[in-house]
Amino acid sequence: MENDFLDKVEDNAMIRIWSEKVQLEKRDSLAKDNVSEL
Repeated sequence: MENDFLDKVEDNAMIRIWSEKVQLEKRDSLAKDNVSEL
């Protein structure tokens, strides 16, 4: 029972780290696009 809870917490942490990374990459690519248009 406790292991299931810990697994879920770890999964959530992984998802959060992954989604933050994706957001940063999107923001970086958007910034590059905007600079190249100027």
